Amino acid sequence: MLPLVAALALAAATAQPEKPHILLITTDQQRVDSVGAYGLAGATNLSPRLDALRAEGVLWTRAYAAAPSCSPCRTSLLTGVHVPVHGVIENGWARYRPGLLVYPDLLKKAGYDCSVYGKTHFKPEPPSLDVVVPVNAKTKAKGRCNALDMRRGGGGECRIEEKDFLETVLVDAFVKKLKTARRDGPWFAHVSLLAPHPVSLPPKGWGNRFKIADLPAVDHRPGDFAKLPEETKLLLHNTSTRTYKHPYVRATDGSLIRRVVDAERVAYYSLCAYVDAQVGRAVAAVDAAGLRDRTLVLFTSDHGSQLFDHGVQNSKHTFLEASWRVPLLARWPGVLPAGGEATFASTVDLTATILAAAGAGVPRSMAGYDLVAPFRGAGAARTRAAAVAGALYRGFAVVTARYKLVYFPERDEGRFYDLENDPTERNDLWRDAAHAARRAALHVALLRWRVRQDDLAYEASILADTPGGSSKAAVDGVRGLDANRGERDLQTAAAAVDAMDA
Repeated sequence: MLPLVAALALAAATAQPEKPHILLITTDQQRVDSVGAYGLAGATNLSPRLDALRAEGVLWTRAYAAAPSCSPCRTSLLTGVHVPVHGVIENGWARYRPGLLVYPDLLKKAGYDCSVYGKTHFKPEPPSLDVVVPVNAKTKAKGRCNALDMRRGGGGECRIEEKDFLETVLVDAFVKKLKTARRDGPWFAHVSLLAPHPVSLPPKGWGNRFKIADLPAVDHRPGDFAKLPEETKLLLHNTSTRTYKHPYVRATDGSLIRRVVDAERVAYYSLCAYVDAQVGRAVAAVDAAGLRDRTLVLFTSDHGSQLFDHGVQNSKHTFLEASWRVPLLARWPGVLPAGGEATFASTVDLTATILAAAGAGVPRSMAGYDLVAPFRGAGAARTRAAAVAGALYRGFAVVTARYKLVYFPERDEGRFYDLENDPTERNDLWRDAAHAARRAALHVALLRWRVRQDDLAYEASILADTPGGSSKAAVDGVRGLDANRGERDLQTAAAAVDAMDA
């Protein structure tokens, strides 16, 4: 009898922990100030379900998109690498570089069923990822408003009933699949909502819940748009050689046509409130299935939106806070503390976080941090403690606790902001002598980060046996690299820059 008891005790002590289910919920173009948990002015009553999720888990106060544009950011999440590595430098670049590792493949090998409900916006879609409900012309025509009335200044809401609206349909599909989900192994589900991306009105019944005076105020001053970097204007389809002719902005002085702008902003935040309700439905379905304690829930967006801040329409493509910064929440009972808080994160970190949670291992070719690791006592060396960098088209940027530096090398054009004293990013210090040392140090740190954006998976696949002669050191050097090294060095350099003000 004693040998049997001893064997059972040994088996219990060495048993592998049960792998969690993973639910990733993403929205498209959602601003941080649409989530009440961030405590920003005007966000009250916009997001009761997300606020509840935050109370049960962790909120990252300074989370940023890998790129402030749909396809580049989503491809970074898929591959775990930054924009210069996967090659989707803006919307319109159809395919990421072949040969890159993608997290659904690795999850599949770890025993996960993987599915997505909604927008992917990357190509190719890996066979390991079951696209249950795609977002295409057919589904958008059925469940989204074209919002012509809004573009004419009417505002309001769709005639489409909430039950038929696209995000409702996507969550319905997830809830239905959850009822028949496997019980003998883990699953990963990505509920990828299209709202509040324009152009759309909220569904019927959601259009008159807010007044403009109760919402976050627009941050615009005449002349803002003219001060944007030339490359940003290019991505917004405007350059200094053309007059800015957006229908909501008067080209003569850059002032806003407030009646039309207010209508679109009410529609936008109403959509955010509707999205909050759908997020709540998805999370409630997990809880009702008895899977709350076994499921890691992650919520974020692929980027924010200017929504007429700085004179930019309801769009992105800039490294301004409204476009680059995103909400990020996570719940994992027993692992993440209820009401917990962390600071910096990038959406590229979600790839490493998902793979680490699944026990699938994070390849050295992926750049991100496991965001859960610090809550497990993994130590400061595995924490994104001081900065985030990102890239879009030909430009790249870094943000620290205090400063932001943006650089466009083709034009040798840059911006440098002290976010502590200039949170609205209007006082450019790029040529300010008093800040020259800080700017130069952060500029060098960003350039070093950019140089380290290598496709390590590709390089490892083509390396021959270590040659002799002058090539040996170079080949050995590549073999010893890991993609996260650039992130770690950036943390050190950014902390040193911020310490100049201590």
